[in-house]
Amino acid sequence: MLSHQFFAQITGDDVKFFVGEGSQTAYLIIDFKDDTDDRSYVWGIHFEEEDELTFADFLTILDEAEPNFSHVKAYGGAFLNDVIFNSHSGLESAPDYWTTWSGNENGSMTMNSGISEDLEAGRWYGLSYGFSNPTSEHPVQPIPAYHSLWFDSENISTWFGEGENQSIVIIDFGTETEGEMDSFAFGIRYNENLITAINALELLQSQVEDFAFENNENELLEISWNGNQGVGSAENPWNSYTGTDLSNWNTASDFSQIFLANNQWLGLSFGERRPFIPREEGIQMNINEEFEKAISIYPNPTSDVFFVNSKEITKIEIYDINGRFVKSVENSSQGIQTKDLASGIYFLKIYSAKSFQTQKLIVR
Repeated sequence: MLSHQFFAQITGDDVKFFVGEGSQTAYLIIDFKDDTDDRSYVWGIHFEEEDELTFADFLTILDEAEPNFSHVKAYGGAFLNDVIFNSHSGLESAPDYWTTWSGNENGSMTMNSGISEDLEAGRWYGLSYGFSNPTSEHPVQPIPAYHSLWFDSENISTWFGEGENQSIVIIDFGTETEGEMDSFAFGIRYNENLITAINALELLQSQVEDFAFENNENELLEISWNGNQGVGSAENPWNSYTGTDLSNWNTASDFSQIFLANNQWLGLSFGERRPFIPREEGIQMNINEEFEKAISIYPNPTSDVFFVNSKEITKIEIYDINGRFVKSVENSSQGIQTKDLASGIYFLKIYSAKSFQTQKLIVR
């Protein structure tokens, strides 16, 4: 099954990765048409009308925000020469041209006059690679793009196993609890040059409390941990992915044939979304209960300032509901101001000298 079929009715509410700031929103779909199951992605942008941004500006702002994204313009910036995102590109695969699209709805974009078009609130913009017979090749329904910097090995504080090589296993149960996605990260270490996905799960099963899984020869059947469970079926199977960050998941069709090398990731998701921004605090509770119990945030909800009642804190990072980094505070003794934050749900990553935990903050 192709990944873009999972999101047949995608709307702006499904978009995960936004760039820019402002009260207006627009969306961008890029379809590389390269016969992969992740050929098409969608991003969003926030802006103000007085910014007078164009389609081309959207690409530039995205280029600056995402290290794995780049684009090339020609003829003084009026012509789009190529777009590259992870392993996807246009000109490297075949010598053709990019077709540009726009419309008031995702499913009704038409060819436009190019990347010089002004951005309008609520409007959808599109790129598809290939100029021959373009009217039948508009961008297909996309996958919500993730940011490559939303999570990395530095976010892992507990590693299971021993060895010189390391990988990250992200398990997404496809559910959410109190607004947080039930997606979890486990760091593993090993000495072998290559290990299988089954080896990785066996290591976790032997060292992580309450973690269990079942598989047959080439299919993952069930994973359970810490009250979360996913039992696969023909209609709703576990999906397997490999990659090196959240932005470049590649679908693995045969679970039994997945091999991990140093710094490669394994992603497992139960449901439609690809493994999303994981949290590790569930693992931390098993090794750092004293620090967990010592932390409280007040007032919460807040509209002005909040306090954290622990002297062990070395740093607090604030992320929005989409996992985007907002700001970092190293001295919280006088309280942390929230006047610069829009109303909504935020996540605090609270660090001590030895560990960290995540807590939710509501700003009104």
